[in-house]
This record gives sequence, structure tokens and C-alpha cells, in this order.
Amino acid sequence: MIALAYDRTNAVLHLQLSGIYTTDDLDRFDIIALRFVEANGPVHMLLDFAETTAMAVPASKLSQRGQLPPLCPGHKRVMVMPRRELQEFGWSFREYQRLAGHTAPIVVESLREGLQVLSLRDRKGFEPVSDVASLGG
Repeated sequence: MIALAYDRTNAVLHLQLSGIYTTDDLDRFDIIALRFVEANGPVHMLLDFAETTAMAVPASKLSQRGQLPPLCPGHKRVMVMPRRELQEFGWSFREYQRLAGHTAPIVVESLREGLQVLSLRDRKGFEPVSDVASLGG
């Protein structure tokens, strides 16, 4: 499942991912993020995997996705990955991005750390995005 919240003042999109993260979820994430950016302009992204129970994305798909440029060049992407198996996924993606010549996302262990990377104190400025279904979610 993918839930969104947006801090319009700081242009930060918080994507909360839960359950088993599959190839279909990765594709759905790409569609949702693209449509959101088309409607709202470039944003920093806080990709929160704290509620993700397992990664079920093949290495070949991760590598393929890692070759693509970031959706919002010049904007930060922060991946919150509190457990080792999630972090390994994030580190792999980060390395694929670097090898492709793209700015790599930042992998952190906690939401608090992710907010700090984005120079935010808390989540008070975030408002839920209620029309996720219309974005492709």
C-alpha cells in the first residue's frame, strides 16, 4: 500500500510504503510520483519504508530502475529504511544510480533522520493526499 502526504511549503512529498513491496508496487510508485510531480511541480521525496515487511523486487528490476534518472533532478530523495534487509535494497539502488551517473538517494534508518536531512523538524506541515487512486495508486 502507498499513502501520500505533502508539505507544500517545503515541497516535500512523503510516500509511506507498507506490506510486501513488489515489482507491481515499484511500478505503481513510479506512476503515482510522476503524476504528482506533473500536477504539483518538482519535489523532494521522503520514501518511508518503515512499515514495509519485505522486499520482493528482483535484482534485475532494481538494476533496471536504478539506471533511470531521478524524477526531480536537483531535489533530494531520502529513503527511510530501518532494517538491514531494507537498507541493503536501498544501498543497491543507490549504487545503481551512482553507476548510471545520477545523484544517489540518501538512505537513513529513521523518519526523524530523514526529516533532518530535509531540514524539517517534524511532520506538522504535511497534509494527506486523499486522491491517491486518481494518481494511479
